[in-house]
Amino acid sequence: MAVVTVMPAVDAARFVPVFEMLERITIRLRSEKAQTTRLGFGTHRATTFGTVRTRTGTRVAVSRESKKHPAVCEALFSLGHELTPDFPFTSVHVNRNVQCPPHKDGRNIGSSMIVSFGSYAGCELVVEGTQYDTRHTPHIFDGSSHEHWNNPTLDGTKYSLVFYTTPPTGARKPPKPPKPTSPRISAPNPEDVSLAQ
Repeated sequence: MAVVTVMPAVDAARFVPVFEMLERITIRLRSEKAQTTRLGFGTHRATTFGTVRTRTGTRVAVSRESKKHPAVCEALFSLGHELTPDFPFTSVHVNRNVQCPPHKDGRNIGSSMIVSFGSYAGCELVVEGTQYDTRHTPHIFDGSSHEHWNNPTLDGTKYSLVFYTTPPTGARKPPKPPKPTSPRISAPNPEDVSLAQ
């Protein structure tokens, strides 16, 4: 079985509205010095929309960014459901110009879907030593089981979106996705869950 499933490429024009929305907001600066990222990730901009584990890890809540920018959250969830309608996810991690060192994901369960867009060159995804181009092309793999990273060559502005499932507190298996009551599942309603820390 293949480690990575490469989905069909998507028309670049579909990403333009999301790119413009993301460029209008300030994405959180993370750094090793401030202890807001893991070692080896350096200083970069990244944030999560949808559900996240709180800092204590004792509960799952809607992220602050989801409440602060609900239109962006809705656009990201809409894009994810459009890219792969049957792929379950609760969260979208947004990376801006991030060059990840080799790592495995620790805060998600099951498979993740990643897609990239922007005006950039380089910074390809590498999974278990095989290089992939995620520009406008969704790739699905289990980032918690397979080591992955980016080539350390980036010129321009690159956004990567990682669609994944945040496990319920204490869960070891992915939760069963809810049965949709309508053909479209929307972003989490901030009123349903308390604010993440």
